[in-house]
Amino acid sequence: MNPIRFDTYIRRDASRNGWDNCEPDADGTGRWLSSTAHEGLLHVFPEEDLFVIVPTYQPISRVPLAELASTLRKLAQTDTAPKGEPPLRTERQQMITTRTAQSRYRSALEKMWGGKCPLTGVSIPSLLRASHAKPWKDCTDTERVDPYNGFLLEARMDALFDQGYISFANDGDLLISTRLTEENIQALGLHSVAQVLPQVAPEHRTYLQWHRENIFHP
Repeated sequence: MNPIRFDTYIRRDASRNGWDNCEPDADGTGRWLSSTAHEGLLHVFPEEDLFVIVPTYQPISRVPLAELASTLRKLAQTDTAPKGEPPLRTERQQMITTRTAQSRYRSALEKMWGGKCPLTGVSIPSLLRASHAKPWKDCTDTERVDPYNGFLLEARMDALFDQGYISFANDGDLLISTRLTEENIQALGLHSVAQVLPQVAPEHRTYLQWHRENIFHP
């Protein structure tokens, strides 16, 4: 989306729907929306022809221009702390920044893997997870959002990968832990999933090696 168009639409619909402050974010591509009338704080940025809206508490939205105004109006009324005192603005901004990073990471994985799990072929978004080979807690800020640090995996495959029951060689070969019995391998359908991960790039290798050395149970 053209940056000028994005800024024009955001400022127009924000001011009309309960958000009287519109500030550029750190890299200038998105906008922070806030208001003196309520505690809400949003981060909005473009993703192709969509507006990605990241609130503090409500689910992340990806909406076209036609739904931007109504979504901003609804969030001005609903994005409030569930109980007790709301966190300070700096704390809310940190929460939203983390959610924004996770959203951008998932979006990058969806593009890289064509919106489906490369092992099972499942393409139902709610059943897909944005996996990390090197976990979030162990990553630098750059590694956390690097799409080569993970895969778009169906929920069961994600759990197996996250807990070290499967991993991948540098050429994409599926590795299965000896801790899984043949009975469990059959029950999980691991014999029927893709045995070679496609699209493995050289940039994946450092993360895959980290996963094999620190997470995987050979």
